[in-house]
Amino acid sequence: MVIKLNGGVVSTRAELVADPGEGRLGAVGPRVWNNCASFLSIEFDSSETESDYLDNTRVYPENYDLGRKMAADALELDEEDIEAETQENGAGAIVRKLIKDEGQEKVNDLILEEYAEQLERNFNQRKRATLVTIRAELQQPYEELRRDCALLSTDEIFTMFTGETRDSLCEGMIVPVSLKRVADDFIEAKMDRGIEGTVPAMGISNRPDLSAKQLFAVHQTVQAKITYLNRKQLTANFSLREEDLRRPYRKEIDRLRDGWDEAEEQKDKDSMVEKNDVSGRT
Repeated sequence: MVIKLNGGVVSTRAELVADPGEGRLGAVGPRVWNNCASFLSIEFDSSETESDYLDNTRVYPENYDLGRKMAADALELDEEDIEAETQENGAGAIVRKLIKDEGQEKVNDLILEEYAEQLERNFNQRKRATLVTIRAELQQPYEELRRDCALLSTDEIFTMFTGETRDSLCEGMIVPVSLKRVADDFIEAKMDRGIEGTVPAMGISNRPDLSAKQLFAVHQTVQAKITYLNRKQLTANFSLREEDLRRPYRKEIDRLRDGWDEAEEQKDKDSMVEKNDVSGRT
């Protein structure tokens, strides 16, 4: 309704705020405008002199001057050129010129660290992240920064819920479990990672003359071997038989005993290169 009273057209973000001097009513208050301005995208129209390119970016209006300064430096304009261009074509003229000359890539040559240090030193403002955002928005406004949505695999979901991977938890491993229910011919148990499972009759003991209730009690914590692990359902089967527990887990190795794992060697080399790049060592 307010926009309609103001003429029915919004050319810039600034036109959403009241201006008694121009007889303009406010569609939003100053505080709301400050918070929401960067989410209000107004398409840039190069044929309209009042259209501001920065109104079509994520840049907040309070940082427009930084964007204009970066555009001027990218174009290597001096103070006189900036003043003349601004007086003739308005505050958004420098950024408009950058776009018109297709010089957006030039902002990549700017040393943002120096800008950030100067702003912090002179104005006590930490703007490093803001400068990076402005540089990106000058080149591609509202670029989609999120990765494409992808369905998680069963292993990824399993890791999210349990914190375990195929290397850290698999069939054959011996783990502590808490007994939740003890019947004559089966036991229900639970791992501390939340995985629930069952000990079938054949996995309870090698003593057929004794029932599960005679050997175990509810809430008892015992060592159990994982005989089956359902990663999708987060369930497992366990064995409590002594002969099973006496056989420790051994990871399968897909190479001969005296063979050399070239893939693992290359992985180690790549890891060392990354560490050296970070530490500066050679």
